[in-house]
Amino acid sequence: MAGLNSLTWRVFYTPKSGHTADEYEDAFAGDPERGRFAIADGASESAFANVWAQIIVNAYIQTPGSWSGWLPEARHQWQMKCQERELSWYAEAKVAEGAYAAFLGLSVTGRHWHATAVGDCCMFQIRDGGLLRAFPMRRSADFDNRPSLLGSQNRRPCQARARRVHIRGVLNPGDTAILMTDALAQWFL
Repeated sequence: MAGLNSLTWRVFYTPKSGHTADEYEDAFAGDPERGRFAIADGASESAFANVWAQIIVNAYIQTPGSWSGWLPEARHQWQMKCQERELSWYAEAKVAEGAYAAFLGLSVTGRHWHATAVGDCCMFQIRDGGLLRAFPMRRSADFDNRPSLLGSQNRRPCQARARRVHIRGVLNPGDTAILMTDALAQWFL
């Protein structure tokens, strides 16, 4: 992103090695005019994680405000998409467990920004060619195999793992904000 009056954004992505673009489980969305950007990393073990990841990034972009404004409708959309499909009995069981994803949303208003995250998707603020801030992970050692995840179901006991964290900051002219999913973010740190 560049400039304080006009935000620009670019996206780079690739599916996991050995997978097709249709099997891509991460998602991204952005609206530079509204100053809203989001990424999500779908959990491979859950049902339709790619669908869930795309729904939550779109919901964050389209519905400014608190999580209570966009998350319930996102969960409803995921349920409806799953019900549209003809599923085997074991796929139905996975759908009942829900889908999960790490998530990071960034909102920019004027010079001020606010980031919110669940899990290990990260934001980095770069100033004068150096790392000014890393969020929510600050070191490569902070990553593990059990990140907090945002679920498509609100009734699951592991929802306690969906710990939301927030941070605020100020953008100076020339600052860059970079959003990354876990593997690249860990490498970056």
